[in-house]
Amino acid sequence: MAIATYAWWPFGDVQIARWNAGVLGGFSDPVNCKNIDIKPASDKKQQTSYKKATMGFAIRTSFLPKPPEFSVEFDEGDRDLFAAALLGTASTFAQMSATAQSATVALVLDKWVPIVKGIYNISAVSIPSLVLGTDFEFKANLGLIKAKTAGAAGSKTVTYSKGAIAGDVIAGGTLRSIDLSFLMDVTNNSDGQNGILVIPKVTVSASDAFKFVSGDFQSYKFAGDIVDAGTGENLYTLYPANAYS
Repeated sequence: MAIATYAWWPFGDVQIARWNAGVLGGFSDPVNCKNIDIKPASDKKQQTSYKKATMGFAIRTSFLPKPPEFSVEFDEGDRDLFAAALLGTASTFAQMSATAQSATVALVLDKWVPIVKGIYNISAVSIPSLVLGTDFEFKANLGLIKAKTAGAAGSKTVTYSKGAIAGDVIAGGTLRSIDLSFLMDVTNNSDGQNGILVIPKVTVSASDAFKFVSGDFQSYKFAGDIVDAGTGENLYTLYPANAYS
């Protein structure tokens, strides 16, 4: 077996799982990870001499360990990772279809208002005695309606249909931090040897703004600390030169 050089130029498949209430969930498919940084940290503790001959010299120096600092950046992810980037939680979203619904709506001249807050994908919108396109108009996907004439403004009975929607919903800003676990199938590009990186638990928070309007691919950036997972594992473990048979 070749001797590992440890001149690391690593890349590989990174898979992520989220901790929830102390329970580790399943790992994602590999995501495109741009970097994982681990910085061992400690506080220097020093006894300084105040004697005449050695004034200012160190009598002894030691270091008090601190949690290893951790940061990571992706430019793709699944629903749970997207939610984590917004310090939120993810779940499925469903809207049932229905026809001939009615609502009393306070229309505003030249301004958009929801027909029913939280109802989207609307169609077949009508208002008695008013003409669509002349007196009012609506935005189907957002479920909005706008009065175009003074006679259309004010409280009106609006009839509409709603289509079905199936998707995801992310409640952002509901958490202060995120607990994640990492597995990485590593290749050392400097010598071609294979390895595995295991990080049982990190506590992180989003470290950069998420751009909802952008001309480029998004990045998910997190920073925090590697913490004890309470499972008896090392804080992090690297198997740097595996020979598979």
